[in-house]
Amino acid sequence: MVIVGYDDDKKAFKLFNSWGTNWADKGFGWVSYHALLAQAHELYVAKDFVDTPKPEPKPGPGPGPGPSPSPAPDPEPAPSPGGPRATLSAPSTMKNILVGDTYYFGLAVAGTVDGAKHRKVQLVVRFTHDGKPITSKDAQYADAHGRLAARTPEIGVTSGKWSLEKAPSIALPQSALRKSLGAPSGEKVTIEAYYDVYVDGFHIGRSPAATVTFRWG
Repeated sequence: MVIVGYDDDKKAFKLFNSWGTNWADKGFGWVSYHALLAQAHELYVAKDFVDTPKPEPKPGPGPGPGPSPSPAPDPEPAPSPGGPRATLSAPSTMKNILVGDTYYFGLAVAGTVDGAKHRKVQLVVRFTHDGKPITSKDAQYADAHGRLAARTPEIGVTSGKWSLEKAPSIALPQSALRKSLGAPSGEKVTIEAYYDVYVDGFHIGRSPAATVTFRWG
């Protein structure tokens, strides 16, 4: 679905669906602000990346005689050609993190995002089993396609080369994994976990997968 308009009097967004012109009003429909925010797990804004070069400084009047100026600081890296890009390693993982009465599965990733200064970065970790996406049985840990996932909040980037180690780690209850996998007690299950990186809602990179094995009691 694509949001193509809104009406504050109706307090609703106008949507264009992909089911053809026989759906609703020739393919268009309305959904209230409240319903969309309550039901949607991921929303993205489509816009062009524009890397605007900084203007060249104009020379001013020459300085008078005096001491030599201090050396200028190293310039920041130039924007990445074609927009931001990410370089990631496979996630590091930790099982059985006990918080209160709940065991969590924690993940973190190392790497960098280049060319995203003054933009928003978000990390999303997704899971596969035998190479296939895992359907989530817990809406809190699902992406827009209903696949098992967890995410960081959006993070403001303040430098041209930004370390992913500054991002918070991701943790989800191991019960959400077990519920989605439908794994019975005593069964050994191996899954793959990988990170996706988004800048202003655009996907710019994916990590290699880490393999993790669970056996639930």
